[in-house]
Amino acid sequence: MTRNFGAAAQDYAKYRAGFPDSFYDRLKVFGIGTPGQRVVDIGTGTGVLARGFAQRGCQVISVDPDDRLLEQARLLDREASVQIEYRSGVAENLPVEDNYADIITAGTCWHWFDGPVAAREARRIGKPGAFIVFL
Repeated sequence: MTRNFGAAAQDYAKYRAGFPDSFYDRLKVFGIGTPGQRVVDIGTGTGVLARGFAQRGCQVISVDPDDRLLEQARLLDREASVQIEYRSGVAENLPVEDNYADIITAGTCWHWFDGPVAAREARRIGKPGAFIVFL
């Protein structure tokens, strides 16, 4: 199956709903998504999940292989008045340094990855005790 999510980047930006506040509230109970935490969102697409963490004071790096999706994410970030660092890359070879993240996330995309390889990468970039949240 061919994947070309970037061809629908504007539709994703317009129609893909974000996660509700209650989702982030539930994570906060576990110490996930508190101000100042470093989050890396893998397969970010238009940044829906990443933006929610940034709005809660987290420092966010978002990774996706399609620059068209990342451009839409940047436009949505401006509308939301948040700053996220976007990097072009794939889950199996993340452009993030070792032991960087407090939290690693992947929202509605893990099934597209080579799971064992992506899991090793998530572990590599996570600090000891980092949370990994896949939705």
